[in-house]
Amino acid sequence: MEENEKEINSESNHSPDKGQAKPREITYHVGWKKGKMHVGEPPVSSATTYRQTRSSQLIDLCYRIYLKQVPMPPSSAVPYVLWALPIVSFSLTVLLVYMLVY
Repeated sequence: MEENEKEINSESNHSPDKGQAKPREITYHVGWKKGKMHVGEPPVSSATTYRQTRSSQLIDLCYRIYLKQVPMPPSSAVPYVLWALPIVSFSLTVLLVYMLVY
């Protein structure tokens, strides 16, 4: 009985279908660029991937710098700010027109 188990184990280890899958090759064509990829291999770094990661890092940096949450004034000050906003806007508009004229 042990011999049968050894034969079964040895047959399953040498069988190419049940063990590891054969590496596949995929051919692609994007615009003027053609190439082949091998599935299962680690990706090859290139200049384009470096540029993509660099640009994504810059975008993340811009999001962190420019898209911060703006602090809100206390709720008691909101009506005063809303009343003052048109006055300040009109004053700045008059100032800009005055600067253009003179």
